[in-house]
Amino acid sequence: MHKFKVMMNMFFVITTCVLTAVALFTNILFPVQEVEPVIFWQILATCFLCALSTLVYQFEKMPFVLTVFLHYLMINAIVLGFGHLFVWYDVTDWKSVIAMVVMIALIYALVVLCSWKGLVREAEKMNRKLQDLQKQR
Repeated sequence: MHKFKVMMNMFFVITTCVLTAVALFTNILFPVQEVEPVIFWQILATCFLCALSTLVYQFEKMPFVLTVFLHYLMINAIVLGFGHLFVWYDVTDWKSVIAMVVMIALIYALVVLCSWKGLVREAEKMNRKLQDLQKQR
């Protein structure tokens, strides 16, 4: 149940960041007059797969740095692949591809930062509970 809760939390954080990026892309970087409503389902599907990819961290036998790198590559493959499939960007326009890669890196960093802060809060909460248990003894 804990893994599902963590994955759903990741889904919400990723989705929020992606929606912010889409707003930035469609209003400032590559302005468009309108956005097709189907993009919201596409975003949800993409974000769900990205959240699901966090399960790669369950493979504890791999070095952590390798796991993070593998996860980052998976995220790029998912987003760039779906982006190409759903025509979110023009693969023949190098500026569009670079913008996507930079946006993926920024969102990845932001999600990692949010996750790290959440883990720190959870660790502090567990430490307080342990201290309370020790005081009771």
